[in-house]
Amino acid sequence: PHALDLICDRISSQADRMVKALSTHKSVSELTPKYLRSWSLKDSVAGAADRHAPDLVRVLKCALTTKKAIQKNKKKSNETACYTIVGQIITRRSQYAPDFAGPISMMWWANGCSREAIEILCNIGLSKSFDTTKTLIASTANYCISDARELAHGPDGYLFNYDNVNLSTSIFVEQRDSAPAKMQSGTYPIIYRLRNPNPAALNLSILLARAQNATDLDFNTDLCPSFEQSRAAHHQFCSYVIRVLCRYEKTFSPRQDEPALQSPPRRRLPDDYKTQQFPLRLCTIDESSTKGNLAVHVETHVNQLGLSYEQLTKAIFQLGIGLFHLCLNLVWAVLNAHRGHLNYHGTLAHLFVVIDKTRLGGHHPDYHSLLSALMQILDGLLLDAWRIECGHRSLAEYAASKPSATDLRAKAASILYNHGTPTRTP
Repeated sequence: PHALDLICDRISSQADRMVKALSTHKSVSELTPKYLRSWSLKDSVAGAADRHAPDLVRVLKCALTTKKAIQKNKKKSNETACYTIVGQIITRRSQYAPDFAGPISMMWWANGCSREAIEILCNIGLSKSFDTTKTLIASTANYCISDARELAHGPDGYLFNYDNVNLSTSIFVEQRDSAPAKMQSGTYPIIYRLRNPNPAALNLSILLARAQNATDLDFNTDLCPSFEQSRAAHHQFCSYVIRVLCRYEKTFSPRQDEPALQSPPRRRLPDDYKTQQFPLRLCTIDESSTKGNLAVHVETHVNQLGLSYEQLTKAIFQLGIGLFHLCLNLVWAVLNAHRGHLNYHGTLAHLFVVIDKTRLGGHHPDYHSLLSALMQILDGLLLDAWRIECGHRSLAEYAASKPSATDLRAKAASILYNHGTPTRTP
């Protein structure tokens, strides 16, 4: 009994040291987005536990692993379970040690855990309470707005992007004038930090002077791609044709990542570069009208980013098309130009039946369904072109011949020329 008491006292003192180690933030309101993004069980709990509570860790590992497993088990590890239990113990021991349960609570909330589930997890030390989690969400949002304001008030400018969202409420909402709608429309804005910004490039007087002195566009000089651009595009097309072969023919799958079959990068960014994004608060303004767009700008730049009207009148907005809407209108245009009739082979209407696709009969069908169908048709046509151009009775036989990367690229170029180039009747 005395030895057991000594062990208990020793583990209790080590747990007290762990409480201090996991109390670098006194409350969840002090957990910054930077800390939450960089948090990991290994860095936050495991290192501190090995330093401050080695006996506790040893006891837990002994309880989690049998002697037989220590000798024979080479795959399964109880490290994560062990340090998670340490985090649970410290969370239950002190409510002023949020370094473990705070980030975990954010994960539960982000993955749609119900209030009841979060309260159960709180009782076993794997989360803060639901109310505390809401406090963490609110404080994190305030930190994000503060970071976004710092960027917006800086001299380098920023990239502004927004899109509509539709939030579905309960289907049991009572249908009356004062009741909430079943569907709530809104707008979600985000700003991004620019890479290598040059404010001088946005000098309006220079832009206007060049616009006034500009000559008419010449098709060959201004619109046609250069030889280098054309070669790069052709290389990309060939790479995609080869990728289709590797994706659907199992014998070619191991060659999918061969360096010689990849597309060369153009204007490559550093390997570790990530565009910094600063999400803002979602607002319940519908941006589908001109009035709504103007209201979104006022809500974002004035109310959330805290820019004054004097600052905004000096700002220059360089408009840019949304790439999603560009692709959306492109696939709609392809559909309406090549839809054809069901009875004519090769038309999109006929191919939709072949691949069993439905709900694509309207002028503006669902984007993702239409894009998936078009890509499936393209891949099928390219795979059939490989069967024709490979020079063997089957693609499996072609794979058995072990063609080189040079041969694959030559075949891909042939497929582009013979099957992927539009022909015009004289």
